[in-house]
Amino acid sequence: MSVVLSILLFLLMSAGILYAMMMLAFTFKWLSLPIFTAKGKSSETTITVIVPARNEEEHIVKCLQNVLAQKYPHNLTEIIVVDDNSTDNTAQLVAKIITENPNRIIRLLKLKDVSATALFKKRAITEAVSVATGKLIVTTDADCRMGVNWLANIAEYYELHQPKMLLAPVTFAHEKSVFEKLQTLEFIGYIGVSAAAVAMKNPLMCNGANLAYERDAFNAVGGYQQNDNLASGDDVFLMLKIKKMFPETIHFLKSREAIVETFAQKSMNDFFQQRKRWLSKRPGYKDVSVIATALLVYAFNFFVLLGFLLSFFVAGNSFMILFGLLFLLKCFSDFVFLYPVAKFFGRRELLWWFLPEQVLVIVYVTLMGIIGSNGKYKWKGRELK
Repeated sequence: MSVVLSILLFLLMSAGILYAMMMLAFTFKWLSLPIFTAKGKSSETTITVIVPARNEEEHIVKCLQNVLAQKYPHNLTEIIVVDDNSTDNTAQLVAKIITENPNRIIRLLKLKDVSATALFKKRAITEAVSVATGKLIVTTDADCRMGVNWLANIAEYYELHQPKMLLAPVTFAHEKSVFEKLQTLEFIGYIGVSAAAVAMKNPLMCNGANLAYERDAFNAVGGYQQNDNLASGDDVFLMLKIKKMFPETIHFLKSREAIVETFAQKSMNDFFQQRKRWLSKRPGYKDVSVIATALLVYAFNFFVLLGFLLSFFVAGNSFMILFGLLFLLKCFSDFVFLYPVAKFFGRRELLWWFLPEQVLVIVYVTLMGIIGSNGKYKWKGRELK
């Protein structure tokens, strides 16, 4: 066997071992996080719920109905919807809800027309925070659903532990196809990793569909300054800035009553556009832990696929055996991690789709690492960079 192939085999095995060790560490840390159960204590924290929205006439009413139904003092709750130049009836539907609920504090902000290089969601949140009155900012998306104790759990945990930022669980739900189920299984894995990384006191990622932070902390780190050249990343970049300025003040709320539900992508094209949007913030990452983790995940998935392809072209069965071992190692370490995460979300039935999900992840992660380097993507009727 040539020196090149020997080196390649060594790299493949090393990546596999490192990946398995990382996933096992995430598993232990996820299990170490206690499930938070609110005791129903009366709260005094003022909360501003921010809902950025663009062309969400299909979802915005249900979302706001869920927020309005919260079992949290109405006098402590402010809702700000930011309409980002919707071309449908989103703004009109929000205005109607405001009229129908005169005793609730609901505000509708409308962003003015902006250029294709503007911040969009970051600008929407920034403008909302600038006029917010709540001590605690809670962000969600217009297509999200939440239970009636969502805010009460966030507030009680916040008052007990006083974090500068509080990450909370998000899942896809209401799937109508196998493809959507595969996305859900993958996505709850991301949320599990987010929680485990917080337990390691080294946050790596978060999701703005269910995120809380102190208004003063947002202002102290300068909001989205220094990341305002990227349309995506309203959640992660803010988290990393708080992580840097206020070490060990980021927590994860492991509470079933705090889960927020949203929807998976219906088509393969929408799925890739969403993943390109997520990947588009890659140039803005400066955190060494985030970069190292992303490189390891990508390298391992790439090597698994490479091992499979090389097994057809290289004489002997070394690469076929190695591919089999790497794939089994990935499946084992991922399943051990996903099982308790799926159990927490009450979605263990999704594990029947575990093997197809593994194939999907290996292929799309590898492809996105290549085609995703082209920063253009379409989202909400816009072509962004």
